[in-house]
Amino acid sequence: MADLHTALAGLGAVLGAASVLVGIGLAATGRGPDRLLLGLLGVLVATLALNGLVGLAQMAQAGPPRESLHLLYGVGAVLAIPLAVGLAVGRPPRRQAVVLTVGAVVVLGLLLRLFQTGA
Repeated sequence: MADLHTALAGLGAVLGAASVLVGIGLAATGRGPDRLLLGLLGVLVATLALNGLVGLAQMAQAGPPRESLHLLYGVGAVLAIPLAVGLAVGRPPRRQAVVLTVGAVVVLGLLLRLFQTGA
């Protein structure tokens, strides 16, 4: 179970990094979110949510993580992109790309903290 939890976190980091790179490219060229960015972000949120469920199952089996902040960071990581989407609605296309990219950067920061506080 722990290996799956770690693997999904790693996948989340890869998806988050890809989202940041695509978002920077879109914003730099003055374009709004495209299917690639939105698809990456959707798969990222689904991966993080699934990983949260795996983490809860692992917690039921092996006990809580060594730092309780791990749980808060996990919730934050799952909610960061939906919050960014809400903030991006109604903004000019380039600004939407920027807001979604910042959301992906926040996820990467939270994933770093999750790696540090887990186990």
